[in-house]
Amino acid sequence: MDARSRMVQFWRWFQGIEGAFYTALQKQQSEERNRYEEMINQKMEQLCGCKAVYEVDNHYMEMTCESGARKNIQYLCGLWETCAPQELRSRWIFNAFRKPLGEMAQHAYFELKGKRYGGHDIKVYYTIDDAAKLLHLQLYCEGFCYVEKKAAKEMAMYLLELYIGELELEARIGDVSILDAPIDAQDVVLLPNLYEDICDIVIDRNWLEYRDPTQIYFAYQLDHPVQNESLRKDMVAIVTSHPLLFEELVNQTYDQLHEFSTFGAEYGYLYYEPLAEKEKKSMIRAQYEKQIHELLSPLGIARTIGGAIGTKYAYIDMAIFDKKAFYQALEKINEKVDVMFTYRAFMGEEEGKE
Repeated sequence: MDARSRMVQFWRWFQGIEGAFYTALQKQQSEERNRYEEMINQKMEQLCGCKAVYEVDNHYMEMTCESGARKNIQYLCGLWETCAPQELRSRWIFNAFRKPLGEMAQHAYFELKGKRYGGHDIKVYYTIDDAAKLLHLQLYCEGFCYVEKKAAKEMAMYLLELYIGELELEARIGDVSILDAPIDAQDVVLLPNLYEDICDIVIDRNWLEYRDPTQIYFAYQLDHPVQNESLRKDMVAIVTSHPLLFEELVNQTYDQLHEFSTFGAEYGYLYYEPLAEKEKKSMIRAQYEKQIHELLSPLGIARTIGGAIGTKYAYIDMAIFDKKAFYQALEKINEKVDVMFTYRAFMGEEEGKE
């Protein structure tokens, strides 16, 4: 069964148990809540490869995927959110990615040597890297001194994600280190105030803004000479929101392809022969990618994840969630554009298939 059909099936099942689960959350029926959470998370792991966490408010319930910055899982969680029924959204908030400053952040703490530490006990020293458009962090907390640096950093990274959210952690944070003692520095905040500082820096310095972690793209310029003009061998400039997949394809290892396929999804690419002159190839390819994404992603059919410019072809890389619907849509797309898009799956190339 394809990924989109699996999502639709999940949401039908969820609607059947949602009323009882909502009541258990609202009335703080811990035994019932735990039972339903275990049932849902079992299905979530089969569906998206991760569990969800749940937050309760007087006016709504919130359900958030824990993707752990894994792109395969982030794409699937995005599909999960897209497929959520509209009728549930009046009293539920569904998040494919962890948002900043959620309820869990307010109640997160760790206890060491008989003392409890939370976000307000953590000082964050940051330096701004304008070239990379990142913040490099040094964190100090008295409690970190009682554990090994590796354990302290794991705790710090978890708390960072709770307070600034998955997007900002992935998009804005570079190096993170743990300090043994406070230092004298100008740019220092308590952890609960870090998100506000990040937002101010992004605006003040006009850094690129993103809607979610799947919109973070990386660019590569290949400096070796093109040996031939066959498919994917002619590439000279690449952009991707999934660097690990790109690296695996270059190195001819296929773990990401295989993992994605276990969830009923597929990676592949559209290719076409550009009509424009060389200077406009990249701009037109990006426009095609944007248009295709905006057409297919809201329907849960597929999403774009980058692409490339080659000496002969141009490419738009895809994550496909419903292959039948994708081919039907592609036929209609080709009726409306001046070029001819052809699709190939990466898995087929790995197996030596046409």
